[in-house]
Amino acid sequence: MRRLVTAFTLAVAGTFFLVTPSAASALPVCTAKVDRSASLDHGQATCRSGKDFRVVVTCKPSATSKYGSVYQGRWTGAGQRSTKYCPTHMPYAARASWERRS
Repeated sequence: MRRLVTAFTLAVAGTFFLVTPSAASALPVCTAKVDRSASLDHGQATCRSGKDFRVVVTCKPSATSKYGSVYQGRWTGAGQRSTKYCPTHMPYAARASWERRS
């Protein structure tokens, strides 16, 4: 009987593990990058799943500047691209990321 209970416990635990999705699987699979140009840099983000995301780009006056400002692109959905150009007074994009709407 003890062997049967142990086998049943393992089977139930294994079943629970298989049917419960992980938290990571619910998150969209996204990429963000900085694109450089001769005049203004910009950040862009693309998500293959999920909805309501946007690019977040940090723009600075120069590559060596310690200070910058954060700018957000438009909200968009899976399979689309969110893009935000840096303003003329801060033409250098230091980094780009993405965020989901909560």
